[in-house]
Amino acid sequence: YDAYKHCFAIPEFRAIIMRRTFAELERNHLDKAKSECIRINNYFGKEVVRFKSDPPEVTFLNHEDGFESKIIFGHCQNPGDEEKYLGDEYQAFYPDEMATFLQKQITGVQGRLRSTNRQILPRVAGTSNPGGAQTLWLKDFYIDKLVDKIREENPRYNPAHYLFIQAMLYDNPYYMDPDGTYTLYENRLFAYDSERRRQLLLGD
Repeated sequence: YDAYKHCFAIPEFRAIIMRRTFAELERNHLDKAKSECIRINNYFGKEVVRFKSDPPEVTFLNHEDGFESKIIFGHCQNPGDEEKYLGDEYQAFYPDEMATFLQKQITGVQGRLRSTNRQILPRVAGTSNPGGAQTLWLKDFYIDKLVDKIREENPRYNPAHYLFIQAMLYDNPYYMDPDGTYTLYENRLFAYDSERRRQLLLGD
């Protein structure tokens, strides 16, 4: 939603949504992007967004003078894949399931964030469940903000630049049962071992 909102509002805005593998990207984003474009165009009664599969992207056609905005879709399956994005320019980077990426991959793509438009502050907005292989560095940067530890590697680390927003199962009304509880979803999570259950149910 954040990517769509900015691409609709700002001419030549470029956002990249990324998963670790192309298969994950296809299952979780590309199929949805196709149907989202159809619904949006139906709502407006004309083509205002266009989905393209190769390379995968959504182009926004609603701006005057032909200034198109884009959501680009990418992946970084292998170490070093972040180098594929050298020379690119994005105003927003959305890594999905961020704890599956190597830190070097996140910082590598993040280095492509820039803008000649002084009204735009480029940023990263990542999502993740706890428990992925890269959870600890995310916890250090975004939650605990271990300044002394992080500044050994990045002397310009500023904890004020990082924000953690926790979201629990109980914050999502779409998963609520008709009786107002979350029992059905909770039962699925209770099938996991106790450690994984705490991660997914309590954000531990």
